[in-house]
Amino acid sequence: MAEYPNMMNLLTGQLHADPATTDTTKFGLYAVGTEQLYLPGIRYHTDERAFVYGLVGGDEEVSPGHGAAFGLPYLDVDAGLQAAVAIGDTSVYITLDAGTATAFGTADRMVGGYYSNPAGTDAQFRRIIGHGTGTSGSVIRIDLDGPATLASDAAAFIELMQNPWWEMRRTRVGLYCGYTSFGGVPVTTIPVSSYGWFQTWGPCWVTPNLPVSDAADRRMACFRADGSIGSFEDNTVEEGNQIAGFVIDSTKGTGEGADNPPFVFLQISR
Repeated sequence: MAEYPNMMNLLTGQLHADPATTDTTKFGLYAVGTEQLYLPGIRYHTDERAFVYGLVGGDEEVSPGHGAAFGLPYLDVDAGLQAAVAIGDTSVYITLDAGTATAFGTADRMVGGYYSNPAGTDAQFRRIIGHGTGTSGSVIRIDLDGPATLASDAAAFIELMQNPWWEMRRTRVGLYCGYTSFGGVPVTTIPVSSYGWFQTWGPCWVTPNLPVSDAADRRMACFRADGSIGSFEDNTVEEGNQIAGFVIDSTKGTGEGADNPPFVFLQISR
């Protein structure tokens, strides 16, 4: 079992592209390939921009200009499948079933995900920094980023959030549309089953679906269901559209109320 004590979540140094090659796996921040170079979810900062490394899943490649969505659901651990937890424990033991065995069947697959005991009196929420692997019926250990501050018994019901960066998806009408949240904008086209970087913060160009800044004070942009953006004011608030960020460039002087191909300051995560 690989372990990540005080798990690194920010890549240090610089990602350099090889200027003497056309090999897309050696393009630094813009590299794409089927070989995993880093743990999905690791971050990289340069100037005012932030990026996260992830794997593309689902049915179609993801491309720049559209948000890529998280594709993984949360997992249940039914009552009786977790061993009792004592105050001070930094690991928990669970018995895998058909649902959790898929996630814990591969080394590190759940590292960067989260463990939650949602019980009102025993509530705990911790990051997963390591775990064992197994098949349905196996007992495995899950290492957490901090000790339990409350005890819980074996009757506790547990929820596990998978590391969402293990499956980034393209969305459009008829394809996960409207039931996912956007994690970042891919920096280049990334095929299914390939790894690459997704921008989550800072200046970025995103495809407009509707006019984004076509009237005074309309500066906030939100994601549409297909990963494009529209003006927050043009969407019904009750629909719950996800905020993408704000428009950077000025539209004044290009015709009052004119739409603009927006350069957006992404505000997903830093």
